[in-house]
Amino acid sequence: MPVPHASRPTWIVPVQVSYADRDPEFYVLALTFIPVNGDGEFDPSGVVSIARVHSDRDGDALVVDAISEGIIDDVLLWLAEEPHSGLQGAVAEIVVERTRHAKPITLPPLDGTPRAPADSHGSNRVFRSEDVVIKLLRRINEGINPEWEIGQALTDQNFPNSPTMLGALEPVMNFPRRDTV
Repeated sequence: MPVPHASRPTWIVPVQVSYADRDPEFYVLALTFIPVNGDGEFDPSGVVSIARVHSDRDGDALVVDAISEGIIDDVLLWLAEEPHSGLQGAVAEIVVERTRHAKPITLPPLDGTPRAPADSHGSNRVFRSEDVVIKLLRRINEGINPEWEIGQALTDQNFPNSPTMLGALEPVMNFPRRDTV
């Protein structure tokens, strides 16, 4: 699904990885294209690409992870500040579930650089500033993420000494389960 407010055209792509010996796993990737020919806006040298693609109309481009390259900072700010927007795709939608936190929170500028991840495996990108932490879960486990569920309850009850949770992203597809992105 296309992502508005990104510095380059960006898409959220759900990916299913199938295995012969275990259940499939689901991931969410934020992908963007960077022209190899150079459009004057971005230097592709030093970028870790997922793939290289060719279009007769647009030439060669690199497919890259928009999160690692810091391309979706504006999207994160827009999702945090926009009260009711979601992301609509052809076969699914990602909706924003918010806490009942009453005060509007203005997010400080992000520099697009993921800091040391909070988990011991290094699999979750964490964006930090002095006042906010944005954690993106790429692997979608079935059900609601426990961190979100507990954080939502603590925020809704104005529990002291706990970080304020703004919301979570949930994909809405053609099956009844709820998952937290």
